[in-house]
Amino acid sequence: MYYRRRWPLKKLLGPQLWRDFNKVFNFVKKYCEEKLITINIDNDFQRELVFIFDMLKSKKSIGSTGASKVLHILNPELFIPRDTKIRKGFGLSGNGASYAKFTVELQRIAKELDEKHGEREILEEHVRSLGWHQLNRNLEPLTKIIDESNFLIFTRVGFRRRKCKVSNIEMRVKRILELLETNLKGEVLERKLKEL
Repeated sequence: MYYRRRWPLKKLLGPQLWRDFNKVFNFVKKYCEEKLITINIDNDFQRELVFIFDMLKSKKSIGSTGASKVLHILNPELFIPRDTKIRKGFGLSGNGASYAKFTVELQRIAKELDEKHGEREILEEHVRSLGWHQLNRNLEPLTKIIDESNFLIFTRVGFRRRKCKVSNIEMRVKRILELLETNLKGEVLERKLKEL
């Protein structure tokens, strides 16, 4: 739909883009069995990731946010999408080195969550928070749950947009958790989150 509405951008979907996508597919295929929580993010992986991300980002029809989403679509268990607000919330730029740094940081967070709660428990809690009662096979991967948390913190609540003390952040996180445990949903919940 994006390209149908923006006719001139169709010109950007030329043969060179498909050659570049072939490089992306080969990179992702190499790591197709990997998950964020278990992959060894060594120098080789980071170097390849930086190259692929920067190649995707350089395309006018993709950009930095699109590059992270392309990687996430191709391996949702390994790559985490991020938009501009999330990227800026982490204090990062839009290039490949920044995305590699983002991946390392979110792996640290994912491992910490897994050590404290276990991946299955995190997924089950996520399902319960959505009002469902059973865990089925079609759950979002942990990377997407982390992405949704990033969205909530950096886009909906707006951390890092205004300066605040650590104690204020802790208070706001506590309030977010309290709101999420209530029966509020939809626009009412969003309005309350924006008020924080």
